[in-house]
Amino acid sequence: DHEMLAMSHIEGASSSSVEWKCVDGLSGRIFSRDTSPVKASISQIVPLRTSSHQPHLHDSSGCRQVALLVHSDNTVSVIPDTSRSRAIVDEAVAAGKNGLFVHSIDKHTGEFRSQIVSRKAGSNSFDLVTVGTTVFDPSQENIVNVAYPRRGEVMQSPSTVLGDESLLLKYLNPHLVVVVTEATPTFFSEMKPDAGEESANGFYNSLSTGSSTQQMRKPLGAAKPGEGPPNVANTAAPSLFVSLVDSVSGQILHRVSHSHVDSADELLEATNVPVVVSENWVIYTFFNQRTRRTDVGVLTLHEGMIDKNGITAFSAPEQETTFSSLESAKPIVLSRTFGLAKAVSALGVT
Repeated sequence: DHEMLAMSHIEGASSSSVEWKCVDGLSGRIFSRDTSPVKASISQIVPLRTSSHQPHLHDSSGCRQVALLVHSDNTVSVIPDTSRSRAIVDEAVAAGKNGLFVHSIDKHTGEFRSQIVSRKAGSNSFDLVTVGTTVFDPSQENIVNVAYPRRGEVMQSPSTVLGDESLLLKYLNPHLVVVVTEATPTFFSEMKPDAGEESANGFYNSLSTGSSTQQMRKPLGAAKPGEGPPNVANTAAPSLFVSLVDSVSGQILHRVSHSHVDSADELLEATNVPVVVSENWVIYTFFNQRTRRTDVGVLTLHEGMIDKNGITAFSAPEQETTFSSLESAKPIVLSRTFGLAKAVSALGVT
């Protein structure tokens, strides 16, 4: 089956529409085509798999492939708009344990919204109900990249065997979204403390803890007896943020920051941050203006660990067989940053 659904968003003077074509991917033959009016811009396209028992004919308004369009005004539409397509959406809603979830990202307002699809009572249309919302304040940070796990990726193993024969369990969340944001020049100037001065900005102080910049300490024995290490101001303000978001619950699972610029002028142009997600790995890279090199960040997500004696022929720990974004605990995240002398333009998984 080489049938494809191609869509184009057409902006008109007074109205907008979506022109779609059902095309044979090998020969280029157009099986069917039509135009559907839309009231708002499209924020997400959700392709839906068709079931084997759904009949399909190449008529003037049908297509084997079906797409669910999420609009910026929190409405949803189906392409092609036929009874067969709506039946496929109903199947997708009923197939999930908690329903069919979608999400939208508005880079201008910085809003990440998670929603659930439901059928309107006594109607052929569908409705969206908000489940969770996360806001990346556009006055403080701009979204520069969004990455998702590869669709249909085959997991090699749900755990990693350590040297002492214990198991490190992978955190395998199919709804993981990586959102990379960068501080705005104005906010970076306000947040960064002057050299030799301690910042009174609570946002900066909270993000500085755990960032890639280490604070200086006195050598052992340099302090007086009973005196702790001196408080030295950290003048490297965090400017690049990597957030792991669950697209079903809409909550931030983990957030890490990096200090990659020295001045606000270096933030006038968005930083290129390629990101790749594979199994429980998140790998990203960016050019660090402070060190004049390319940094590669690596995050590994884990559920926990099972001792080498935790699984025997007579006992085994209780574990959930399915993952739930609404019930499962947040991951344990291990992070490292490496430096490269060469620039990185793209990342991939082999």
